Amino acid sequence: MIITVGRECGSGGHAIGEALAAHYGIRCYDRHILVSEAKARGMYDELENFFSEKPMDSLLYSIAINNMERNATVLKQFHELITENSFVLIGRCGNYIYKNDEDVTTLFIHSDMDSKIERTMHKQNMDRIKAKELIEYVDSKREAFHKRYTDETWGDARNYQLTVNSSVLGVEQTAEQIIAFIDKKHR
Repeated sequence: MIITVGRECGSGGHAIGEALAAHYGIRCYDRHILVSEAKARGMYDELENFFSEKPMDSLLYSIAINNMERNATVLKQFHELITENSFVLIGRCGNYIYKNDEDVTTLFIHSDMDSKIERTMHKQNMDRIKAKELIEYVDSKREAFHKRYTDETWGDARNYQLTVNSSVLGVEQTAEQIIAFIDKKHR
């Protein structure tokens, strides 16, 4: 079982991914764990830009778009980094990398701006203005990163098996609904 979780900043997507991993007793990979794994396996140097999500200027972006073959190589190397058969992957273009795996469930978690701001204010201990700025910055970075490596539109429902607005039910109940979806899908 492979579960990929794309998410907007402040939507609770990371917490939902962790809840799914705990429920199914599988490992949850986020950027920090993946960087550690890549360093331990001597793969970090090859994947450093993929992990850092460094913004690119327009010239570099156009070169990257014209260099999809190189991006495909990076994505293949990344695919080889995770050796388990069952796991949850937070971000990292997981919906694209694993889309051809038979046992994959691809998710995108979004939320309304007020809920994202409240969650970010609480989690990051910052005021409303700074929280909104952080959300907008992180989401624009994620969108550009996803576009660079996949040439897909980040968050577009057509690129995921299930998209969910976590502000409707909250993080815990959203995770429960996703578990119900996954269980029905795998019957």
